[in-house]
Amino acid sequence: DNALPDFIDTVVHPMATPRSNGTRFGQYLLEFGTGGRSRTDVGRGFESFLYQMAGEVVVHLAGEAHQLNAQSFCYLPDDLDFAIESVGSASATFWTKRRYEEVSGVPRPEPVFGSVPELAAVPDDVPGVSYKELLPADDCAFDMAMNVLIFEPGSSIGQVEMHHQEHG
Repeated sequence: DNALPDFIDTVVHPMATPRSNGTRFGQYLLEFGTGGRSRTDVGRGFESFLYQMAGEVVVHLAGEAHQLNAQSFCYLPDDLDFAIESVGSASATFWTKRRYEEVSGVPRPEPVFGSVPELAAVPDDVPGVSYKELLPADDCAFDMAMNVLIFEPGSSIGQVEMHHQEHG
């Protein structure tokens, strides 16, 4: 079990960190206890993607409260602070954060909030495989992608994947 100083009543499970495996992003599973929350605003300097695994949290962003239920998510740009708190009983949130890579002439992305069940699945070239895009792939402002892969029983990609971008 780990803790981060900016969180109260929260167990932190590092999944990937620049310190441990040479990635340029961090991924953490945050297990909030009853009353678990960030002690202060967090996130500035990093773009953040939060995916709600179980329970409910409220994300406080620019004076507004946004509730995340299981299978909902949000993308938060690196120039915004946010606070997060568990609602009711225990909850689990998957947090990915990384430094935004600015491109001259391309505006920074805006916050995105959504729910996986509300998104349409996109068929893949591989039979029995589809995916849901959680961030707009056709918007150059986003320098990361987040997808949910869907495999029908018995299906697989069938090969080792090789990509130029990092994966978590």
